[in-house]
Amino acid sequence: MLFWSFIPIVVIYGFFNRGKVIDINIHDTYILITNSALIITLSFFLAVLSCIYFLTNRFQLPLNRILSYIHTVITFLGLLLFLFPINILKTPQFEGLPILPEELATEMILALLIVISVQILLIINLIIGLINKRSYE
Repeated sequence: MLFWSFIPIVVIYGFFNRGKVIDINIHDTYILITNSALIITLSFFLAVLSCIYFLTNRFQLPLNRILSYIHTVITFLGLLLFLFPINILKTPQFEGLPILPEELATEMILALLIVISVQILLIINLIIGLINKRSYE
């Protein structure tokens, strides 16, 4: 249920920042992401995670509480670190597009990589739950 409650927060964030572009500079490569594309992607990602946890609860798949807690906390903190520094530390450029300082862009990419890599905990937790359910039957 916690992932479902985070979706409106992401959508409200996107509503107030629509039409803006996130410019991430990594050495000689510029990555341009529109806020609308980011919000749609993050909302879909959170909806998939919500469905996974809902279905495990619905089919009574015993998940490890510690792994679920670690997965949820790291996912939320990583997404918060990825989303919210975007509007705090903008420095205007001559073309009018905001550019993130290189340190902040590195931190945002690191936060996103952490969020992606922590999804392995969910997969491990699901495998452990399936093994435990088979041993109970």
